Amino acid sequence: MLGNLDIQNIHEASNGERAINLAEQYSPGLVLLDINLPDCDGIDLLDKLRTIVPESKILMVSSEATVDHIKAAQAKGSIGFIVKPFNAEVVLQKITSALKEN
Repeated sequence: MLGNLDIQNIHEASNGERAINLAEQYSPGLVLLDINLPDCDGIDLLDKLRTIVPESKILMVSSEATVDHIKAAQAKGSIGFIVKPFNAEVVLQKITSALKEN
């Protein structure tokens, strides 16, 4: 989906450990981070990523968009939330908005 939106330099991690490795290697400007990962909690990982790449803008992604999850993600530095299921238009809108944030 991101490739179809003409977004380049896309790296995908299937778990938290791989996400940390990729963040250290590439220092991404934008991260889409799921709350539910096979080896860790995405909100805990968000906290680690804020330390590794503090300049990255992080959007959380989940079908579990509870008030508690949203507040916890915001408190740890997430700049937005994409609720599953989603479509390309929603993703593009959230990414565009995130990249405009200072």
